[in-house]
Amino acid sequence: MDHDYIEQFDIVDRYLMGKLIVEESERFEEHFIDCPQCTDRLQTIRTFRQGLRQVAQEVLQEKSHIAQEPQWFFLHWFSRKTWALATCGSLFVAILISIFAFSEIRRLRHERAQTGKAASELQRLYEEQQQSASSTEQQHQEREQSLKEQVQQLGEQLLAVQKQSVNPAKGGRDWTQPDINLLTVVLESVRTAEQKEIPEIKLSRTPMDFVISIPLEGESKYSNYQLTIYANQRRYWERTGSKPDAYNSLVTRFNSSFFLPGKYYLEVKGLPSQDDSTVIGNYPFRISIRNE
Repeated sequence: MDHDYIEQFDIVDRYLMGKLIVEESERFEEHFIDCPQCTDRLQTIRTFRQGLRQVAQEVLQEKSHIAQEPQWFFLHWFSRKTWALATCGSLFVAILISIFAFSEIRRLRHERAQTGKAASELQRLYEEQQQSASSTEQQHQEREQSLKEQVQQLGEQLLAVQKQSVNPAKGGRDWTQPDINLLTVVLESVRTAEQKEIPEIKLSRTPMDFVISIPLEGESKYSNYQLTIYANQRRYWERTGSKPDAYNSLVTRFNSSFFLPGKYYLEVKGLPSQDDSTVIGNYPFRISIRNE
């Protein structure tokens, strides 16, 4: 039992009036034995109550004696005792007000301390949330910057491939010369393949050339075609002005280092004019690396 608990529940007054339960009374007695402050307060209140009790007894005795004395003595006694009783009453009221004010001050101090702790905790939580939001924003910016760098690298690779298209070992170009040892992959349009499995192009880990051939299936009204390869819904490679070979196929040569493993699809458009084009077909395929 501590002083905050004693002040909050008026333990001293309730103890002197005998209104505490046995357990609370024992706990308070164990406390005030070693507490000079509580001992002095008990003694002060006991002395004050004994004084009031003694004054009350004297008043009762004087009243019984006054009934047998002359009227003038009664008036003299009434004046002296009335002032004494009023003084004691005023002192008692002042003590009660002081005790109440002291208890109220302690309570307000306790509430202020609790409010300060709550405000400090809210401030700490707010700062943690701010730090977490800042860290999340920084991570988002870092990921965005990384994606931009990857897109830039792919764009640079695409430009390099387009510039080096005259060299069949470093990019894609129209190919019309036969090569016995060259891997040739024939793609079918999803328009005619009817949900067939996506063809898989298995490449060696060592850079190698291979050829993608696209039969035009009787299409002959266009003299030029545009080939575009997409990866992850983004344009990966594009060539305009491709012409069919003697077998009415569009043949393009690539180097394996140009592709990463994954899914792609190739879109073919016929170009009757610069401002108009018609999609001939879409040709999905998958790139994988052989375990060697």
